[in-house]
Amino acid sequence: MDNISKRELSPYELIFLNQWQLRFARNMFFAFYRYPFKDEELFTYFYIYCEGYDEKSQVPVNHNFSMDLMNPVEKKNVETIRLLEDMVGR
Repeated sequence: MDNISKRELSPYELIFLNQWQLRFARNMFFAFYRYPFKDEELFTYFYIYCEGYDEKSQVPVNHNFSMDLMNPVEKKNVETIRLLEDMVGR
C-alpha cells in the first residue's frame, strides 16, 4: 500500500486481510503519531520490532496523542479499516 496517509483506501484493497492484519493496518496510523499503546503486542510490534528500540522505557511515545493530529484522509482510512474489522469479526 502506497502512502496511505495521502489517499483514501478502498475496502476492496483490504478485503483479503484477516482480522489480525486489519488491526495492525489500522494501528499503523496511530503508531506514526507515537500513540502510547497499552496493548503489549501492538507496542512491541511497532516500537520494539519495527523501530528497533531495545527497551520499552526508551520509546518516545506521545502521551498527548489526539485524533486531531491525523489528517482527514488518515481518519477516513482508520474508519474504513475499523468497519472491515467489524465485518470480519462477525
